[in-house]
Amino acid sequence: MGRELSNEELLKIYDENNFANLLMKYGNENQMIKKLSKRFQKDGCIKDLDDFLTILFWKTNNRSDIVGRTKRALKDKLKEDSNYLIEKTREAFNADTVLEKIKLLDELDGVGVPVASAILMFYDPERFTIIDRLAWAALHKDFPAEFKERKKYKNKDLKEFTADDYKLLNEKCLILAKSPKKLRELDKILWSRGWQIEQEQRKNE
Repeated sequence: MGRELSNEELLKIYDENNFANLLMKYGNENQMIKKLSKRFQKDGCIKDLDDFLTILFWKTNNRSDIVGRTKRALKDKLKEDSNYLIEKTREAFNADTVLEKIKLLDELDGVGVPVASAILMFYDPERFTIIDRLAWAALHKDFPAEFKERKKYKNKDLKEFTADDYKLLNEKCLILAKSPKKLRELDKILWSRGWQIEQEQRKNE
C-alpha cells in the first residue's frame, strides 16, 4: 500500500488541469445546460415533459430499461394530474435545503437520487453537482475521513444512493471546486478519477 496523500496533494488531484487526457468529451453539453437552466429558473419548475426526458436520456446514457420505466411511470401520473411534473419540481426548486430538494425530486415516479441530482444540476449548475458511481468512488478513496462510513457503491447498487449521500457529495464538491463556475468541470474530473481508481482495483484483483 502506498503512503497516504497529504491534503495539499489530494486537492491538487482535483485541479482542472490534471487528468486532462482522461476527461470525458461531453459534446455540446454546456449549451444544453445553459438553455435548460435559464428556462427552469425563469419558470421555477419543469413545465415541459420533453425537457425532463432530455435530462433523463442524458443522465442514463439513454438506457432503454431506465428511460422506458421512468417515462411510463411519469406519463401515468400526468394522465391523473396534468400538473404533476410542474408542481413536484416547483416544490423541489423552492425547498430551503439541498436535502429537501433531492428528497422531493426522488419522490417523482421512476426517479432515483442520481437522476434527481441531474435535475438539480440542470436547474442550477453553479450550486448542484451530480452523484454517480465513479464520482462517489473517487471521493470515497481520496477522502476516507469523510466518506469511510458510507457504502462503496457498485454499478448494480446505483438505485441505493440516498439523499444523505448526495448532500455529503455536493457539499464536498462545492469545497473542492473553489469556484461555482468550476463545479461542472469538477464533476468530469471526479468521473475520470473514479474510472482511474476502478482500473487500478481491477489490476490488483
